[in-house]
Formats: sequence, structure tokens, C-alpha cells
Amino acid sequence: MAPSMSMLSKAWGSPAVFDMMRQLVAEQLAFIADIDPSNPLAVVTEAEMPEAERYDKRNKAVMMCVGAAAVAGYKAGYRFDPETPDWPVAYIELPSGQVAWHLPQHTEPYDLHSTGSKYARIRVFIADVESPL
Repeated sequence: MAPSMSMLSKAWGSPAVFDMMRQLVAEQLAFIADIDPSNPLAVVTEAEMPEAERYDKRNKAVMMCVGAAAVAGYKAGYRFDPETPDWPVAYIELPSGQVAWHLPQHTEPYDLHSTGSKYARIRVFIADVESPL
């Protein structure tokens, strides 16, 4: 069963959560560096994994890393580059300097859901995850 909201809210912002997220950021950044086809020093090659799969894994790791970095106290988020508006850019401000990656846009258009229907969908999802099969 997933942790209850009270458990999460008590832990949120604690030094333990900060340290855990900081470690996750470091691990994800190492993974990204190893797999990113745009990195000439990447250790995973086209022979080992197709480029499209490497970009897919990299993009998922970048999105996870942005969230973890924000929780760990680093400035992190997304912006649009006016020169490449179809490719949102993920940014993290590390103590060693800014890092950024272009990402593909979300493939599905906005379905015009309301705030109320959004949270109804979330409640259904949580109930599905928490209920035994």
C-alpha cells in the first residue's frame, strides 16, 4: 500500500527526503550521461541499444531528475526556447552550473478537463492502485 498523505506530508521537506532526492538526482544524471546519444562520451552505444530507445530512456530520466532536483532544493523546471518552440527544454541549476535538455512535447492534446474532473481522475487512479486485483 502507498504511504498515506499524512506520512508523506510529515516527511516532506525533511533532511532525509532532501538527501534522498539529492542522491536520486546524482544517480539519474549519471544514467543520463551514460545513455544520452547527444553525449560523445556516453558509454551505451548504438550497437548496444538503438538511438530512439536511448533518447526515450534519457527523456524519462530527465523528467524524473527535474522533479527530484526541485524537491532537493535546486531550481528546476521547463521553458520554451523561442528558436525551437516544438521542443520544451528541461533545466536544472546545479551548484556546478546549469544543465538542460530538449524534450519532445506531450503527444496528446489537452482534453479540456476541469480542475474538478482532474482530481476525480486522480482519486480513481489512486483507488485502482491501492485496491487488490
